[in-house]
Amino acid sequence: MSRFARSTVWKWDDVVMDTDTGVSVRLRETHLVDYVHRPDPLLGLDPTPEIQSVFPYPFRLAYVITLAAHQLSTDLHVENPSTDKTLSFQALLHTYYASNREHVKVSPLTGLAYINKVKGGVEETETRDGVDVLNFTDSVYKNASKEYLISSQGKNIKLKARGLNDVVVWNPGPEAGAKIGDMEDGGWDRYVCVEPGSASYFIDVAPGDHWVGGQTMSVM
Repeated sequence: MSRFARSTVWKWDDVVMDTDTGVSVRLRETHLVDYVHRPDPLLGLDPTPEIQSVFPYPFRLAYVITLAAHQLSTDLHVENPSTDKTLSFQALLHTYYASNREHVKVSPLTGLAYINKVKGGVEETETRDGVDVLNFTDSVYKNASKEYLISSQGKNIKLKARGLNDVVVWNPGPEAGAKIGDMEDGGWDRYVCVEPGSASYFIDVAPGDHWVGGQTMSVM
């Protein structure tokens, strides 16, 4: 789903919380190929040829964003509206953190097996106490702790994942970054991606069931 969900237009649904502690809003995206039961105008993205070409299965998506004073949470809700078919998918919460690439480090990932996509998908074991992105980095850490620290020049963000067993650390560096059409010149020097997700495995949702995965980012 991460191949198309991040680049399609989501529809506003509702404010689900508005209190002194924070505000939550919900966006929705729906793809109802061969599915006509339970029509709901709030679930309103019409199927497009682009989505059908990569994911021709019925599903409902909702994305809930919660903002508090020092904390941001995002949660992906996936519903399988089918009555007889399991929904299998992969997802990544593809989050960019503004940071100087030369100084940022991600931890704790020591000892974890990871898929090194820069080297063609070979599996390695992480030995660094803090993972940097000084070079082109595209690493899928499997069975991770779900709690991470993103540190840069004395500033720290704590990241907690829910329902997502992998975490991806990505930065294309100058050579690969220059080939990305929508990236500004030198943009690769000003961020790191730390992405909770299911990149090494598939999530299965039974007919009529739903799944939730998310992340909370807190300023330390």
